Amino acid sequence: MLKLDVKFSGNTKDRIEALINVFGKKRGVLMGKVAKRLEVDLRNKFLSNGGRSFWQDAASSIFKSNTDTTASVVVNKPGVALQYYGGTVRPKKARNLAIPMREEFRGKNPRELTGKGLFVFGQARAAGKRFLAYNDGTALRIILCS
Repeated sequence: MLKLDVKFSGNTKDRIEALINVFGKKRGVLMGKVAKRLEVDLRNKFLSNGGRSFWQDAASSIFKSNTDTTASVVVNKPGVALQYYGGTVRPKKARNLAIPMREEFRGKNPRELTGKGLFVFGQARAAGKRFLAYNDGTALRIILCS
Protein backbone atom coordinates (compact mmCIF):
# COMPACT_ATOMS: atom_id res chain seq x y z
CA MET A 1 0.00 0.00 0.00
CA LEU A 2 1.22 3.45 -0.85
CA LYS A 3 1.35 5.67 2.22
CA LEU A 4 2.38 9.30 2.15
CA ASP A 5 2.81 11.62 5.08
CA VAL A 6 2.77 15.20 3.88
CA LYS A 7 3.02 18.30 6.03
CA PHE A 8 2.86 21.71 4.41
CA SER A 9 2.62 25.25 5.61
CA GLY A 10 1.95 28.25 3.46
CA ASN A 11 0.76 27.87 -0.13
CA THR A 12 0.33 24.11 -0.57
CA LYS A 13 -0.11 24.20 -4.35
CA ASP A 14 3.21 26.01 -4.87
CA ARG A 15 5.02 23.62 -2.55
CA ILE A 16 3.65 20.54 -4.33
CA GLU A 17 4.60 22.00 -7.72
CA ALA A 18 8.08 22.74 -6.38
CA LEU A 19 8.33 19.16 -5.09
CA ILE A 20 7.37 17.77 -8.52
CA ASN A 21 9.75 20.17 -10.28
CA VAL A 22 12.65 18.84 -8.20
CA PHE A 23 12.41 15.64 -10.20
CA GLY A 24 13.00 17.57 -13.45
CA LYS A 25 13.02 15.20 -16.41
CA LYS A 26 12.29 12.24 -14.15
CA ARG A 27 8.80 13.48 -13.23
CA GLY A 28 7.22 11.13 -15.77
CA VAL A 29 9.08 8.20 -14.18
CA LEU A 30 7.78 9.18 -10.74
CA MET A 31 4.19 9.48 -12.00
CA GLY A 32 4.56 6.13 -13.81
CA LYS A 33 5.61 4.46 -10.55
CA VAL A 34 2.72 6.10 -8.68
CA ALA A 35 0.26 4.89 -11.35
CA LYS A 36 1.71 1.37 -11.25
CA ARG A 37 1.46 1.24 -7.45
CA LEU A 38 -2.17 2.44 -7.55
CA GLU A 39 -2.97 -0.18 -10.20
CA VAL A 40 -1.42 -3.01 -8.16
CA ASP A 41 -3.15 -1.94 -4.93
CA LEU A 42 -6.53 -1.62 -6.65
CA ARG A 43 -6.15 -5.00 -8.37
CA ASN A 44 -5.27 -6.66 -5.04
CA LYS A 45 -8.27 -4.99 -3.38
CA PHE A 46 -10.62 -6.30 -6.07
CA LEU A 47 -9.22 -9.81 -5.87
CA SER A 48 -9.55 -9.79 -2.07
CA ASN A 49 -13.31 -9.07 -2.39
CA GLY A 50 -14.07 -12.77 -2.56
CA GLY A 51 -12.65 -13.76 -5.94
CA ARG A 52 -16.01 -14.09 -7.66
CA SER A 53 -16.02 -13.59 -11.39
CA PHE A 54 -17.33 -10.00 -11.13
CA TRP A 55 -14.32 -8.86 -9.11
CA GLN A 56 -11.90 -10.93 -11.21
CA ASP A 57 -13.25 -9.18 -14.32
CA ALA A 58 -12.93 -5.82 -12.55
CA ALA A 59 -9.33 -6.58 -11.60
CA SER A 60 -8.46 -7.44 -15.19
CA SER A 61 -10.13 -4.28 -16.54
CA ILE A 62 -7.82 -1.82 -14.76
CA PHE A 63 -5.79 0.52 -16.97
CA LYS A 64 -3.14 2.99 -15.87
CA SER A 65 -1.67 5.99 -17.61
CA ASN A 66 0.57 8.85 -16.66
CA THR A 67 1.98 12.13 -17.90
CA ASP A 68 4.70 14.28 -16.41
CA THR A 69 2.28 15.72 -13.85
CA THR A 70 -0.54 13.15 -13.46
CA ALA A 71 -1.05 9.50 -12.62
CA SER A 72 -4.40 7.95 -13.58
CA VAL A 73 -5.96 4.57 -12.96
CA VAL A 74 -9.24 3.64 -14.69
CA VAL A 75 -11.51 0.66 -14.03
CA ASN A 76 -13.36 -0.20 -17.24
CA LYS A 77 -15.96 -2.52 -15.68
CA PRO A 78 -19.61 -1.47 -15.51
CA GLY A 79 -21.03 -1.89 -12.05
CA VAL A 80 -17.89 -1.24 -9.97
CA ALA A 81 -18.96 2.29 -9.05
CA LEU A 82 -22.46 0.96 -8.35
CA GLN A 83 -21.00 -1.61 -5.93
CA TYR A 84 -19.02 1.04 -4.04
CA TYR A 85 -21.27 4.08 -4.16
CA GLY A 86 -24.77 2.63 -4.65
CA GLY A 87 -27.37 3.54 -7.21
CA THR A 88 -30.46 2.26 -8.97
CA VAL A 89 -30.37 -1.23 -10.46
CA ARG A 90 -32.84 -1.92 -13.24
CA PRO A 91 -33.58 -5.22 -14.99
CA LYS A 92 -32.24 -5.52 -18.54
CA LYS A 93 -34.91 -7.64 -20.21
CA ALA A 94 -37.62 -8.23 -17.61
CA ARG A 95 -40.21 -6.18 -15.81
CA ASN A 96 -38.93 -7.16 -12.36
CA LEU A 97 -35.47 -7.71 -10.93
CA ALA A 98 -35.00 -10.66 -8.57
CA ILE A 99 -32.23 -10.43 -5.97
CA PRO A 100 -31.48 -13.66 -4.08
CA MET A 101 -31.75 -13.35 -0.31
CA ARG A 102 -30.18 -16.75 0.43
CA GLU A 103 -26.94 -18.24 -0.91
CA GLU A 104 -28.66 -21.44 -2.11
CA PHE A 105 -30.77 -19.45 -4.60
CA ARG A 106 -27.90 -17.43 -6.09
CA GLY A 107 -27.81 -17.74 -9.89
CA LYS A 108 -31.23 -19.40 -10.15
CA ASN A 109 -34.14 -18.09 -12.13
CA PRO A 110 -37.36 -17.79 -10.05
CA ARG A 111 -39.18 -19.71 -12.80
CA GLU A 112 -36.98 -22.73 -12.05
CA LEU A 113 -38.22 -22.91 -8.43
CA THR A 114 -41.78 -24.10 -9.10
CA GLY A 115 -41.56 -27.12 -6.77
CA LYS A 116 -41.27 -24.92 -3.66
CA GLY A 117 -44.82 -23.51 -3.83
CA LEU A 118 -43.64 -19.93 -4.15
CA PHE A 119 -45.88 -16.95 -3.53
CA VAL A 120 -45.41 -13.19 -3.68
CA PHE A 121 -46.12 -10.86 -0.79
CA GLY A 122 -45.47 -7.22 -0.08
CA GLN A 123 -46.56 -3.98 -1.71
CA ALA A 124 -47.91 -4.65 -5.17
CA ARG A 125 -46.40 -1.78 -7.14
CA ALA A 126 -43.47 -0.71 -4.98
CA ALA A 127 -40.08 -1.75 -6.34
CA GLY A 128 -37.90 -3.35 -3.68
CA LYS A 129 -40.92 -4.00 -1.42
CA ARG A 130 -42.08 -7.32 -2.90
CA PHE A 131 -40.73 -10.68 -1.81
CA LEU A 132 -40.87 -14.20 -3.18
CA ALA A 133 -41.23 -16.77 -0.42
CA TYR A 134 -42.30 -20.32 0.40
CA ASN A 135 -43.58 -22.15 3.47
CA ASP A 136 -41.07 -24.45 5.15
CA GLY A 137 -43.12 -26.23 7.77
CA THR A 138 -44.14 -23.49 10.16
CA ALA A 139 -41.49 -21.05 8.92
CA LEU A 140 -41.76 -18.57 6.08
CA ARG A 141 -38.58 -18.55 3.96
CA ILE A 142 -37.86 -15.47 1.85
CA ILE A 143 -35.78 -16.30 -1.18
CA LEU A 144 -35.94 -13.28 -3.48
CA CYS A 145 -36.56 -9.57 -3.30
CA SER A 146 -38.01 -7.90 -6.39
